[in-house]
Amino acid sequence: MSLAAQVIDQHVSGIVERQTDVFTDELRLGSDEHRRRSVAFLFLVARTAFDLTDDQTLDGIVDGGADFGIDALYFQQPEDGELHVTLVQGKYKQSLDGGSESPENGIEKMIGAIGALFDPAQPVQLNKRLNDRVEDIRSFVKDGAIPRVTAIAANNGIRWSEQAQQRILNARQDFGEQVEWRHIGSTDLVTLLQARQPINAELKLTGRATVETFNYRRTLTGRMSVAELARLTDEYDNRLFEKNIRRYPGLSGNRVDEAVASTLRVRDQRPTFYFYNNGITITCSQFRHNALQSDDWSVQVSDLQIVNGGQTARTVQQVARDVGREIGEAEVLVRLYELPQDDAGLVEAITFATNSQNPVDLRDLRAKRWAPAGPEPVGFRVGLWLSRQARGTAGVGQRIHERRRRGSRSRDLAPPAAPGTVQESRALRRAVQHDLHRRSQRSAGGHRRPVAPARREPPQAPSGRRTRFPVLRVPLHGHVDGPLSA
Repeated sequence: MSLAAQVIDQHVSGIVERQTDVFTDELRLGSDEHRRRSVAFLFLVARTAFDLTDDQTLDGIVDGGADFGIDALYFQQPEDGELHVTLVQGKYKQSLDGGSESPENGIEKMIGAIGALFDPAQPVQLNKRLNDRVEDIRSFVKDGAIPRVTAIAANNGIRWSEQAQQRILNARQDFGEQVEWRHIGSTDLVTLLQARQPINAELKLTGRATVETFNYRRTLTGRMSVAELARLTDEYDNRLFEKNIRRYPGLSGNRVDEAVASTLRVRDQRPTFYFYNNGITITCSQFRHNALQSDDWSVQVSDLQIVNGGQTARTVQQVARDVGREIGEAEVLVRLYELPQDDAGLVEAITFATNSQNPVDLRDLRAKRWAPAGPEPVGFRVGLWLSRQARGTAGVGQRIHERRRRGSRSRDLAPPAAPGTVQESRALRRAVQHDLHRRSQRSAGGHRRPVAPARREPPQAPSGRRTRFPVLRVPLHGHVDGPLSA
């Protein structure tokens, strides 16, 4: 699968998730995942190619059987006696390993549709959504409007075959110049997405904000309500994130996004959301505000792009649909960078840097505040002290402490530089095994012979060098199974 096809596939996945209710309630698509993705691809093609709103795009989708091979139909009011109509046939494939061109039979169906739909005298059997739109078109034709038809075969593969092209050429003998044929593939869609009009929007901040200048570039730091972020995301959708290298994976199975959603859903937690979240990073070519106003600025932003925080924005958008206006109690940090339009390299560098943080592993965080629970580990009884460290760090950093039986102090033997000896390892192993044997005798109630406490002098390193003690692996709870290893 090409890079362009992968990008389109990500857009399709996002549309399927965001338009789930509409696809179910209005288009009656059911639970067939493949059909949902096919309609989502059609939705993407129409909205991107014709610059439509979501509602306008949905109105034109007529897929659903008895459709003459037409999946979407759009038209405008007649102008200068001509009626401009666009027919779209969408073909979406999950796998593009072979046969990924627009099918010949699909082109044949569209030719038949053009010959029938625009003739008011010819009876047709159509589904309700398509029939309603065809009736409107035919009424204009009856009034004397001349149809000008653009037939679009869209897919996420390659152009139609030579046989399909020959059918188009043959149809031109009947249709003349009234019909124009176009193909839209993944590469065309990516180009159209990149060529979209820039976003010029207003950001409504809350409280005080600061504006500074660094190396002739202005920055603004402030905060805004997450309800404002949800509104912005609803209005501009994927256009906000065209320069964001991270794509929204959805809430399911994503620990960070699930935590964001959980905080926003709990009313008592919303005021602290600002402290939990890393915020939103926005780039633009220019921003303007009323500097005479002390707080609650309305900032006019040109060429707005969210380069970091796209997952937060998507999660806020999704939760806002469930919670409603109450979500506005939470606020989010906003960083706005004004950058020259010809400095694309800096924009890419900021995008990469702000999306390249190392994740924090919760096991590392918990290891730092660990305390042993339950009975005292057996290693403590023979002069060993356990030192915790973060997962993935080298074992040479561990320390073994010898705790004296007399007194409450502990003597810390810092880890020597040289590796330990085999004799030292065996001595410590014997000490642990001896202690286990004594404990087993006590629990069994049998006779035990008095044993003098084991005493172990620190090893003397040759030439003044300090010798590293071996690290014994002892269980934190319960008993020891099998021999201990060094």
